[in-house]
Amino acid sequence: MDSLRRQLAETQQHLTDRDTTYRSLKVSYRGEKEEWTKEQALLQERIALLEKENAQLRQRNGVAVEKNKTPRQDPVVLSPPIESSDLKERMVAGLVCKLMDEERRNGGGDMKKNDLVTIPRHIVERAEEKYLKMSVKLFEMWRLIQPSLFPNLSSVDTLGSVPAADKITASWEALQLQIYKFTTEYLCNKTIEVSGLPSQVTTELKLLSLHWKSYISTKENTPYILCALIWRYIYRNFEVFCRAYGREVGEMATAMGRTIAKTIPNAHAECLRMLVANMIHESYPIDESLLLDRTNSLLSTLEPFMESSVVGTGAASRTIRKTAEEIVRNSAELSTVIYRSHYQTVMSDGPEGTLRHGFPYSGSWMDMKTKLGKGDTVDLMITPALVEKPWGPEEKKGDYSVLVKAQVVC
Repeated sequence: MDSLRRQLAETQQHLTDRDTTYRSLKVSYRGEKEEWTKEQALLQERIALLEKENAQLRQRNGVAVEKNKTPRQDPVVLSPPIESSDLKERMVAGLVCKLMDEERRNGGGDMKKNDLVTIPRHIVERAEEKYLKMSVKLFEMWRLIQPSLFPNLSSVDTLGSVPAADKITASWEALQLQIYKFTTEYLCNKTIEVSGLPSQVTTELKLLSLHWKSYISTKENTPYILCALIWRYIYRNFEVFCRAYGREVGEMATAMGRTIAKTIPNAHAECLRMLVANMIHESYPIDESLLLDRTNSLLSTLEPFMESSVVGTGAASRTIRKTAEEIVRNSAELSTVIYRSHYQTVMSDGPEGTLRHGFPYSGSWMDMKTKLGKGDTVDLMITPALVEKPWGPEEKKGDYSVLVKAQVVC
């Protein structure tokens, strides 16, 4: 008992010491945070004051350099990002502060935190002039590098070794056929009990169609929803830009693509997007761990639809796994071609759409495999469509051509 009491006393002492340390650190943290907040507020006030004084002096003295800017004659040339008016104001203000600091260091006197700052006109003029030189220099650099970025806006071949439309179409159709054969050969050879399916599988089937039970219980329709289920797993490669090269690379490329889309006109952004994809393709291999994870997830989901004789470690199981690995790899390789081209995959109600079912049937880009109901409303997207995106100076939203129709059930 004495030993237990000593251990308990030591434990209580440790807990007391820990609580004391924690309270001390918390008080210290609060003090430092308050000090940092005050310092931040003072700096923000000073910046706001400098910007206000700068704006007043510019308005009073009529300082303007817009008339000295070199006009752009070529409408195809990309505008350098520095020409944003908001960015210009911030850069000029920064240059003014830098020049004022230089004058003070050269004997211009001392300035305290809350002193009212008067910015001489010559400082503003020098800052504007320096900004103009930087802007012109950047613009000229942009003009020089543009021919290498966009050698010919009417041809994408110069941006990389992207196969022609007929070759991509053939590869796409081959992948569709491979998935359909896999489904009919390995997944539709037994009666499937809806009540015996795992909850994860039923959740994914519900996302594909609200009438998934009708597909599962009707033998002639079962391959359609199972094909759609396989496409659900591999479509992520096509849906996320450069995803096949790995999660981190995909996130980096997606962020870069968003930045490009916000700052550059559509036609140029499309070219630059393809150029970025080419650079990533040359720098990164397809992520093998991603392929392995996707294959394992796919086979795990499809296992309830396989005969018990092919589940395990036998020859049939190895054949199924090898075929699944080929499907996942072929889809990843094809997606890398799509990234680097002006083609797009569509597994929704249209390009940039989000609906997977419940939208009107359109024979121009859909192929109806069978009808489940009486109307012409799409109930199941079996496979994505492959379309050629509009691009170039005369790009029109929605004006795209269909290379391979989407397979649907109404």
